Amino acid sequence: MKKTIYKLIFASLLLLLSPPTVFAERETPKEESFNPTPKILHHIQDSYEWHLWGDISIPLPVILYTEGSFDVFMSSEFHHGKSKVVKGDRIYKIDHHHIVEENNKEFINISITKNVASMLLAVLAYFNVEQVSSNPEEDGVTVAMMVVLALPPNDSRKILVNLESR
Repeated sequence: MKKTIYKLIFASLLLLLSPPTVFAERETPKEESFNPTPKILHHIQDSYEWHLWGDISIPLPVILYTEGSFDVFMSSEFHHGKSKVVKGDRIYKIDHHHIVEENNKEFINISITKNVASMLLAVLAYFNVEQVSSNPEEDGVTVAMMVVLALPPNDSRKILVNLESR
């Protein structure tokens, strides 16, 4: 019995003298996660030049109709939006990928932008394939062969051997 009293006293002292356990968290500042939307939209939005890589881009024609006359020039005259273009008494600049006239004169923009140029190229490619496939005996090239030529070399050799054996 004496042992149990000693054990009870020891356990009571241990509980009384031990520091209480407190769980606390320090509030960490919330980090904003990466939002890819602005970067993606910046790269796919319409533009007056076709950007390839680095500082290399293909300038596209800018066609503006103002006061009964046309102002036609290449988008490279804007120097990637850093310069203004002066045509007569009109001063054009690019502001957030839109052409504006500094003197607030009205104009109609019928320029060929990147989206229009890509659609024109797609139509030309379609008509080129259509023309070649309409007369396969003329050149000996079929649409199937054109598709095969776009494949990696090992795959295309196997398919061409099968096509020629027919």
